[in-house]
Amino acid sequence: MDFKKYEDIASRIRIDIIKAVHKAGSGHPGGSLSAADIVTALYFKVMNIDPANPRMEGRDKFILSKGHAGPVQYAALAERGYYGVEDMMSLRKLGSRFFVIRTETKFRESKCPQDRSVRASRFP
Repeated sequence: MDFKKYEDIASRIRIDIIKAVHKAGSGHPGGSLSAADIVTALYFKVMNIDPANPRMEGRDKFILSKGHAGPVQYAALAERGYYGVEDMMSLRKLGSRFFVIRTETKFRESKCPQDRSVRASRFP
């Protein structure tokens, strides 16, 4: 196995993460940086994927439940050839493929008659 090859890819992914987060002017790169090695192994060694055929039948799918580490997945996809690395520099920019609108959940206080404590309940 050529570990040097994967180390180089993971290093490029880390550099892409730092550049994109810095250019965005916001974000916490730590979660993405710490996941670079495992994501590199998955995208470049383990997963059955093809950038030339992204909807390939039987392809593997990766779900990142660590949402604040999204840049590591974006960087891995760019390095793998799904789009250009330069596209990542639009991270968190309006109109970018990497722009996500967050909505805040609003809560109101209400008295709970059973125990007279205050509880939060969602409202539309």
